[in-house]
Amino acid sequence: MSRRAVVAAGVATVWTSPDAPRACDAPAIADVPRLSAWVRGMTNEQRKDLHGRTLTQVLFGDIVQVEEVAGGWARIVAIGQAAPPLDPRGYPGWLRAAHVVADDRDEQPAGPQYVVDAMVSALRDRPQAPAPAVDIVLGTRLTVLGPAQGRYVPVAAPGWPAPLWADLADLAPVATRPAAAARDLLPVAMRLQSVPYIWGGVSPYGIDCSGLVYLAHRRLNVAVPRDASDQANASLPVEPGEQAPGHLCFFSQGPDARIDHVGLLHGRGQLIHASGGAGQVRQEPLEGQLARRLAAIGRTLP
Repeated sequence: MSRRAVVAAGVATVWTSPDAPRACDAPAIADVPRLSAWVRGMTNEQRKDLHGRTLTQVLFGDIVQVEEVAGGWARIVAIGQAAPPLDPRGYPGWLRAAHVVADDRDEQPAGPQYVVDAMVSALRDRPQAPAPAVDIVLGTRLTVLGPAQGRYVPVAAPGWPAPLWADLADLAPVATRPAAAARDLLPVAMRLQSVPYIWGGVSPYGIDCSGLVYLAHRRLNVAVPRDASDQANASLPVEPGEQAPGHLCFFSQGPDARIDHVGLLHGRGQLIHASGGAGQVRQEPLEGQLARRLAAIGRTLP
């Protein structure tokens, strides 16, 4: 029976099927995922081979719809990641059942919403505990449940019997209104420079082109679809001469081909994007092959 669940892992990877992971993917599908070890441990060829295996990732506290559980795997829909052609509810795929717990939000007290602004942070089972209980990442949403003790605040923690403690220095209040301008996306994207390219990635451990755009918007409390082609469809077209930093550049293999890549304009003639060819997030001139493949420019914010 279909049911709502909450992601209890810091970053959980969504796969095409339970058979998709390889031996080298063991750190990503462990009951407590070790994303840094996973990404560092792969060769360049193994990273490229993720295409067709991984789909996306979900972060601590995200809501998923569990459709079935079989053999330690859950077939889910990631509710917060719009993917209209695949499922009107969100992005479908498979993740480890150990990475989600029952949705008990109705039993949790309400509290102010914060977002993780650090690249990587940690939740602890008590203030200043030496070892983290859960490693969390940029863009993770947290509900604060009470007053601070020193620099730490208690936060709701799915799957834990008591609140965990977050470092207030790593958090920012969730904006009650969307960011004022497209250029507000750039500081987030720029902080992700040199992050490895990982197909389906949406975190500072590893990220893909549309994941970079998705995560930059998520940090600003702005919802956009997960995939580049859907991001293009959700963007307002920008006329020549009106292009500005933070506008989205969409690329394809030809005039009638599907959008297959996206990046953000950064200054005159500069692009910041997660480049599969370079294997990382980087800034580079919008020229040569990139310029020839440019299909459209759009914006999600003024």
